[in-house]
Amino acid sequence: MSNWSIEPAEIIDVLEKVNIVAGDLGSALEKLPGILESGVPATNAPPVADAVGELFDREANRIEAMNTRIEASATGIAESTTAYLEGDQEMAETAQRAAHQAVYPNFVPTSGNQVR
Repeated sequence: MSNWSIEPAEIIDVLEKVNIVAGDLGSALEKLPGILESGVPATNAPPVADAVGELFDREANRIEAMNTRIEASATGIAESTTAYLEGDQEMAETAQRAAHQAVYPNFVPTSGNQVR
């Protein structure tokens, strides 16, 4: 039997750090076109401007895909943690009901005396 546990507080900490780094990356990427474009006139070379434009056209999809993967990963981690915790709660409730049934085998719950 494996022995592992998920610590929600640690997961929240990691996701918060990922969010900060992803935000920093997004800010840097947003500034990049302006920085490069401001340098193009200094070269006084139309081929450089064309190359910079082609670079952004070519890399735009990769940058967007990177952002999508970061978001999807963080969402997947959060959702799987929630599912794990809900499953843990459900198992605890099932064990509690089974223990109660073992002690009181003839107990029949009604709306007013249900085992929680």
